[in-house]
Amino acid sequence: MDRGKEVINNSNDDVNVDLSCAMEGNASLGGNSFDGISKKTWAELTSEDIMGMKFEDAEAAWKFYNSYAREIGFSVRRDDKRVVDGCILSQRFVCAAEGHRSQKYLNRENRQRPPRRLTRFDCHATLRVKYDKTLKKLVVVDFVAEHTHELAPTPNSMFMKSHRALSEADKALVPVRQNVKVKRRDLVKDFVDSEKRDLVKDGDEETILDFMESKIEDDPGYFYEYTVDEEKHLDNLFWADSRSRADYCCFGDVLVFDSTCKINIYNKSLIIFVGVNNHHQTIVFACVLLADETTESYEWTLKTFLKAMNGKIPNSVITDGDIAMAKSIQKVFLGCQHRLCSWHLSRNASANVKIDGFVEEFNKCMNLEGTPQEFELAWMEMLARYNLSEHEWINQIYGKRKHWAEAYLRGQFFAGMRSTQRCKSQNAYCNRYLKVKDNFIEFIHDFELALSRSRSREAREDFESMVTQPVVEDHLKSYRAQMGATYTKSSYVEFCKELKKEQSFFVAETQRHGEHHHIHTISEFLHPEHSWTVSYDALEKKATCSCLVFEGTGFPCGHMIAVFKVEQLRDIPASCIKKRWTKHARSGIELNNLSSTMQISPEFACTIRYAELTNMCNRLCYLGSKSLEGFQQAIVGIHKLVESLESVQTSSVSKDQVGERSTTPPQSWNFVREPIHDPSIIQTKGDPSNKRLKTNDEVKKRNCGHCNKAGHTRRTCSILLSQKLGAIPSHMGQLSSDEETVFIPPSNEPEHNNDDERMEASRTNFVELVKVGL
Repeated sequence: MDRGKEVINNSNDDVNVDLSCAMEGNASLGGNSFDGISKKTWAELTSEDIMGMKFEDAEAAWKFYNSYAREIGFSVRRDDKRVVDGCILSQRFVCAAEGHRSQKYLNRENRQRPPRRLTRFDCHATLRVKYDKTLKKLVVVDFVAEHTHELAPTPNSMFMKSHRALSEADKALVPVRQNVKVKRRDLVKDFVDSEKRDLVKDGDEETILDFMESKIEDDPGYFYEYTVDEEKHLDNLFWADSRSRADYCCFGDVLVFDSTCKINIYNKSLIIFVGVNNHHQTIVFACVLLADETTESYEWTLKTFLKAMNGKIPNSVITDGDIAMAKSIQKVFLGCQHRLCSWHLSRNASANVKIDGFVEEFNKCMNLEGTPQEFELAWMEMLARYNLSEHEWINQIYGKRKHWAEAYLRGQFFAGMRSTQRCKSQNAYCNRYLKVKDNFIEFIHDFELALSRSRSREAREDFESMVTQPVVEDHLKSYRAQMGATYTKSSYVEFCKELKKEQSFFVAETQRHGEHHHIHTISEFLHPEHSWTVSYDALEKKATCSCLVFEGTGFPCGHMIAVFKVEQLRDIPASCIKKRWTKHARSGIELNNLSSTMQISPEFACTIRYAELTNMCNRLCYLGSKSLEGFQQAIVGIHKLVESLESVQTSSVSKDQVGERSTTPPQSWNFVREPIHDPSIIQTKGDPSNKRLKTNDEVKKRNCGHCNKAGHTRRTCSILLSQKLGAIPSHMGQLSSDEETVFIPPSNEPEHNNDDERMEASRTNFVELVKVGL
């Protein structure tokens, strides 16, 4: 894990100030002493460095240890302390994984649901401070750095309890936001519309292609490709970021996609290539917007997909049965097993055969986990029962049985999937963010927002699987403990399902072929007609079962586990553990060494600085709002700081600083290419809309509803604000002797020459309203 964040950022001998900048909330530590740790990262701090540190109070010690824990990868909590006459004489801070869960919770009878996963592993990591009467400070007298559990990566620290507390400033904003009736989207709607018009004034297609080209600067693994038609209109557009491409390297054995989503202003078909990760969650590999759904378009899509994924063909693919799509898969994905969606087949069966009970029988044949001969027998019996031997749709779908019948698909890995419902659910999830009237640039932004939030949930699952362990039951305890430490949380649940089935299986017969090769016949309790054959090689520790469950799902079946018991295996063989379901499924996967080549764009750096300054100013606003004296002091200080920064801005601009907001895309977006026109809108049923996105010059200027002047609205009208001041009750308008208002009567309202003067006047009026308690 990368633990390279420096505690000290400069060579100043006063290490107190530097260290405090790395603390949570940037709190000053006053006279706290940290001699000897200058120029070290958090991971490089040793027990000798930390022992003897001095703190003014216990809160400062807590902030230091919590900041240290955040960077190292664990959560902390306060433990025992000794207090005399209100003074803390000693305080102990421990890792959140310290101790054990009480046995009364683990051995509870009549449990209605499974116990929560374990979060305490008897970890001894600790920091203890003790009051020194001579120094009148708390001194570190005990520090243990070693942990008994796996540490979480630094980006996942946001999920840890001690690192997700709200600051006092953030808490103060909660009631304010609740009392404001105007939604945030309404406040910024006009601004967003203006930005939108400015962004696409040179053409939607040029903007999105420039945007994607600029993405490569920030994400070297970003991939995109497009086609144009005869009239130079943008036709098809394919894209995938580095995270999606890396995910495909790990989980690209199964691919699912369809083309039923058309949420954009051009009515283009959106195809989302999805799969399933080690948490059994849906993940996105790539996306494409298609002008049509012809065989040629699908062939281009699949070839581009292989190009983006370095030529790796999936082992299996699931689609909705589109004929053009099936032809393209057969031509491009050579050797790939194509499966038709079971949900679509059931729906088509219901639509084509109007006979009571037929769909249920059809589903039984489709999901029959037997041999092809058993399927053929069940199929013929169904046709005879419902007299469907001459039915056109029945004969047509029977000809495709090798693409949908479980009897023919057994042993092919599909990660437990039989339908395209993951694709449907991903489309439904994205539709919550996408809009029918989205142009390309809006569409991509909205889609990336949906994707980032989906990946946030994936990160949460990564964290919980990494820092927690399941409660191990007594049945086959060694296997459960081994898999609990290996599988992710959701994968462990799937494994336990097979482990539970093992209880009804037993070895009926064993044949030995040589010294190491054993063939076991497995039977089921009370069902002797059922039998399976498990072959086990003791030398290579490999097992195969005739049920082919392991080949199809990636989890060892109950028959294999029954054989492991007979073979006296303490652990499940590594050959029976599929890496894609484990906690470390992504280990060893790198795409173009992204971690070392990633660059931050100037625009993104500006956004980061702005967010950091906003966070730091929250406490300033919180403290300044507590009293009139503090408010006035904050206003004066802010004005002085603004004037100072404005002089710095005009005199010199740092090389990576972004200037004022431009009404054109960034200069880094200006790439040389052949001119391309906006896509043609694909006609659909209904009355076509004549609306289009207009530029700022074409949009009618709005006037104030009160004074009828341009440049502002009724909400920000300074004249109306002044009139409201005159209506303030007398008991609210009393000012102190040294205060006076600076409001100008409405009749003498001056004409403002520009927007800056109007905004300054509105801000002045607002400040005076706050002074009088409005």
